[in-house]
Order: sequence, then C-alpha cells, then structure tokens
Amino acid sequence: MTPIKAGIVLRTRFVDKQLEQSRGKSNTTKTIETFRGYIDYINRNEAVRNTAFQKYSLYNDYMDNPLKTSGLFTTNKDSLTADEKEALKRAFETAYHNDGIMWQTVISFDNRFLVKQGLYDPFTRTVNEDRLRECARNAMREFLRSEGMERTAVWSASIHFNTDNIHIHIAATEPVPTRKRFVYEGRECPRGTIKGKTLKAMKSKAANTFLERDHQLLDELVRERMVGGKKSMDSFSDPVLREMFVKIYTALPSDRRQWFYRMNGIAFLRPELDKMTLYYLKTYRAKEFTAFQKTVLKEAETMRELYGENSRYRDYIATRTNDLMVRMGNAILSEMREYSKHDILYNRMYLQHTGKNPASKSQSLDNLRLNAAMYGLRRSLDATLRQKRENQNEYEQMIYNMEH
Repeated sequence: MTPIKAGIVLRTRFVDKQLEQSRGKSNTTKTIETFRGYIDYINRNEAVRNTAFQKYSLYNDYMDNPLKTSGLFTTNKDSLTADEKEALKRAFETAYHNDGIMWQTVISFDNRFLVKQGLYDPFTRTVNEDRLRECARNAMREFLRSEGMERTAVWSASIHFNTDNIHIHIAATEPVPTRKRFVYEGRECPRGTIKGKTLKAMKSKAANTFLERDHQLLDELVRERMVGGKKSMDSFSDPVLREMFVKIYTALPSDRRQWFYRMNGIAFLRPELDKMTLYYLKTYRAKEFTAFQKTVLKEAETMRELYGENSRYRDYIATRTNDLMVRMGNAILSEMREYSKHDILYNRMYLQHTGKNPASKSQSLDNLRLNAAMYGLRRSLDATLRQKRENQNEYEQMIYNMEH
C-alpha cells in the first residue's frame, strides 16, 4: 500500500459573473450556471443534490457525483430547517443579482488518514461528522477573517462521501459585495482572487483541527506533570541536583533581571540548565518524559501525513523539545530567584554578626550546603521574609510582568 502523501488537501475556486461575461469565453454560460445551479439546489434534499453535483460544482474536472451527501451546515448550524434553507437561498440569489462572487472550497481527505485518526470506519462507512464540520468551520473562519468578510459573507457546506476521498464542499458569497473592484475591458469587476497566505492559513487551521487534542494533551503533560513537578521539588534534596544547582547559581550574573532562559546574559548557562533538566526528567519523571517523546513523534508523523513529505514536520520534534527545555529551564531559574532572596538575607545576617560581607556567592553557599543549616536558616528567616515582603513588591511585580 502506498504511503499517505497528504492526508488533507484544500482547494478554492470562484465564479465571477461579470468577469466571465466580459471574457466572452465559450464556457462562460456553463460557469455562470454553476452559481445559478448552486442556488437552485440549496433547498433540495440530499439524494437530489447527489445526482445534481455536476450542475453546481466547480470541481467537475476531477470529482464525480458523491455516493452520499450530508445535510447542509453553516457557521453555527449543524443542520438547516426548511425556512433556514430558504433564507440561505435568498442570500445567494441576492449575491448573484448584485454581481457578487461565489467561492467554492473543497477540503479533501485521504480516507486512510481519517481511519488512523479514529474518525472513519471503512467497514460501516461511518465518519465523525462533528469533527469534519469543525474542520470546515476552522478553515472558513480563517478565510473570512483574512479576506475581510467576517461580517458580510455567508457560507454553507456539506460532507460528500466517496470511495477513496471523503471531502467537504463549501460555497461562500457576499449578498452585498464589498470586495475591491478592478476594471476589465471597460467593466468594473469585484476581485475574486484569494491571497496565497489566506489559502495556507486555511489549510493550517483545517489541519490543526486534528492536532489540537494531541497539542492539549502534550501541553498538559509538560505543564502539570513535568514543569509543575519540578516547581514543587527542592533541588537541595538530591546531591546531584544540588551540585548542578550550585554550579549554575554561582555563575549567574548579579543582575537578576537576566535570570530567564532566553535572556542573552545567561546564554552561556543554557547547556548546564538543559543538562540539569534532562537529569531531573530521566531520574524523577522518566514515565512522563517517555510519554512526551512518544507523543511528539506521533504528532510529527501526523503532520507529515497532513502536509506531505515536503513539509517541515521534522522541525516539529526539535521545536517541541526546545520548548520543554525553555519551560524547565525557567522553572529552575525561578527556584534560583526564590533562593537568592534567602541568600541576600543570609548575607545581611552574616554582615550583622561578623561585621564583614561574604567574599562571594560561593562562600555563602559553602556555609549553606549542610542540609540542617540550610533548612534551619530558612525556618529562622520565615518571619523576616514576611516582614520584608512589602519592600520586595516592586521586584516581584517586575518578575511577574516578565513571566506573563
């Protein structure tokens, strides 16, 4: 069996009645009749629309009549009543008489891709129509937003079932045209061409319908079980983590505004932060880290099937892994910022009791490496920290702003 080259394909064409009449081509009547045909069949039942597909589709050159057609749906309706179909028909008729444009978009799926996604059962020939409608709506929302027709256009769609490729057939128009106009052979015509970036964005939105749930699971895994777990763990309880912590902490610049993973001032410490992250994940979150790696590989394969071999699906693994390093690195640095508050207070107490400053961060850390002293110091400083909180409000607000 040949591999899936592209699990989803999106195409858009349009009918411009004025432009076709100006060109005077032999197929002008047939092209314009496509617009008229779509209007005529809006309120017909599914069986009739099946057999009349050639009369209202711009894709007759490579699409046959569907074996089965779902009912019409729109931006906020999964099915239409008879009155709603009549209202939709009137909107398209108004657009036709106002010399508006009709855009027809087809989103075509490789049925094998839908099977792998758990959306199609080839034995019963049943498909998850809710997800396909969601896919169409995501694409059309982007189409109207990008082309500036969110408030002026109407659209309707139906799912067409064929042996190899289930597809969604969508038609959109503006009852009162707002598109910029241009002059062609002495006649003003509305511009029907869609920007290339719009088409790319439409396909991206359509494809992301099938990636969103994996994205959500991955984000939850990283945020709650990996990064969240690191935030709740004291690095000083593990001697290896403690050694890594001390090495990074003593090398940090004095300006704590630089203590964020992406800041240039600590770029030289990123390899050490990544090393600490990997040690933590492999030692304390091995199950979650393995799940993360498997999920990322699955998503990358899904992207390859969606976008094809020429897509940048290979970069996705590196991007997701880097994102994990950034989040974990910032969790470590957050712990260090919190620790630095104790370090500052320790230095003040050291100065008060000895009359001199510790020589460096290393000296203060040498005194704090004994766990009993470390935790004893923290307990003794609790009351002081609460009293000093008001003086640190400005600093903490700055940290909050940088993280959000």
